[in-house]
Amino acid sequence: MPTKKISAIQFSHNLLKGNLPTEMALLTDLKWLSLLGNAITGQIPTEFAALDLVFLDMGHNRLSGEFPQAILSQERLEVLALSNNNIGGSIPSALSELTRLSIFAVDDNLMTNSLAPLNSLTNLQRVYAEDNGFSDTITSTFLNNHPGLEHLDISNNRLQGTVPVHFFEYVNMTILDLHGNELTALPTSIPVQNKLALLSLQRNGFSGQLPSTIENLQALTHLDVTSNSFTGTMPTFLGDMITLDYLFLGDTEFSAGPIPDNYSNLINLKDLSLKSSSRTGTIPTWIGNLDRLKLLDLDSNRLKGPIPTEIGDMAAISIILLNRNNLSGTIPTELGDARFSLSVVAFDHNNLSGDVTSICQEIGRTSYFSTDCLDNSPVNCTCCTGCCDPANAECHADRGDLLGQFDPIWEAGYVRSEYGFYHYGITDDNSTANRRRYLHKKEEEEMDTSPRILRSLEPLTPEQIETAFSVQTYLQAEAEMRDYKRREEVKEDKKRLRGFYHRRA
Repeated sequence: MPTKKISAIQFSHNLLKGNLPTEMALLTDLKWLSLLGNAITGQIPTEFAALDLVFLDMGHNRLSGEFPQAILSQERLEVLALSNNNIGGSIPSALSELTRLSIFAVDDNLMTNSLAPLNSLTNLQRVYAEDNGFSDTITSTFLNNHPGLEHLDISNNRLQGTVPVHFFEYVNMTILDLHGNELTALPTSIPVQNKLALLSLQRNGFSGQLPSTIENLQALTHLDVTSNSFTGTMPTFLGDMITLDYLFLGDTEFSAGPIPDNYSNLINLKDLSLKSSSRTGTIPTWIGNLDRLKLLDLDSNRLKGPIPTEIGDMAAISIILLNRNNLSGTIPTELGDARFSLSVVAFDHNNLSGDVTSICQEIGRTSYFSTDCLDNSPVNCTCCTGCCDPANAECHADRGDLLGQFDPIWEAGYVRSEYGFYHYGITDDNSTANRRRYLHKKEEEEMDTSPRILRSLEPLTPEQIETAFSVQTYLQAEAEMRDYKRREEVKEDKKRLRGFYHRRA
């Protein structure tokens, strides 16, 4: 006889291993099932089709096989989270019948083919399908009737086509992450929108000029167009987007020219990368006015002249990458200002000179400090962790990029958790998946050393279920997960830093 007492099960981050018991299908009053962050294997049993769930979170486990067929009968399902498993195959067309779905998370799996079944799910608010193998062609009909859409993350797939203008017309859209695909065109006319905060476009096939109507995104804080083929002059209209705190324009095909002078208006910037963007002229003195800037990346350009002494006014600066330019003059001692918390400094492959002993005494040992300081070189640096000969292009050639590009993930709230120095082997296209795998392994280690008490919940009425286990409750749980992930990523970054420097020693 079916058991009709348990309405909710919340066993997240515990010691659960093995397959899901088919007997759970006897819990016919079950509405909320969260087994997030365990080590559950196998597949969701077909017997679960007898359930009538509102909320299902099986993320961060070891589920395998294809998309669970039992889910397709859950007509009242609002939240479906299968993130970070080993689920393959396609999204079944029958998913389109689950019209109440508002959150759909299948990121970091092995899924392929089309995202088209999502087109019928017009109540969707958040879609997380990144880090899979989806290979759709995006057209103007993709998710074109989803006015409540807030987050759309379909990054790191094999999606082709153009970005539809309706993505920018949705008034609630705050996150649009399309990076790491094969998209080729943006809308030429982007409408005024005052909620979109993150637009991540890096590593696609975009070309031509960056649309000036991006300026209509009045709340934008994060813009990344790195590793595309944008041409023309570096856009000056970006200097009017004073809400920006993260601007990455590197590895593009902008025509040679100076750093746009009106970028001095971007006083809220925390991250600025113009790496490999054909910048010429000098580093402007107004750079010192960006007192919130933590990262300045001007690596691999054709900048000349001295490093401005105003760099000493950048009280928040942590990472300065000026390597591989044509800079000359004396390294400014203002870098030794005690306010600084420098972690990475790269000045190598320039024409700089000077004795930076006083800087070393003030800032101590940074995580990484490189200059042209080999024997008979023009720089004396007693605290440098990397010394180069400017004539030797092979110096540190194996290190790859000094800074791993920020790959935003929803579990971390699409914010940078830590600034750090990453070796090339950690910053390839699979860096996000690698981070998540590390975090999952860390969770398992903690399960073995810090067991938690499993608590069952009191039965709830159907009305209480609808109220308590709504989307908002899920978002609260998501926020708690985000804080946990952020702490773990900080630990991870520090561990990688230590390992890299031990290898260099």
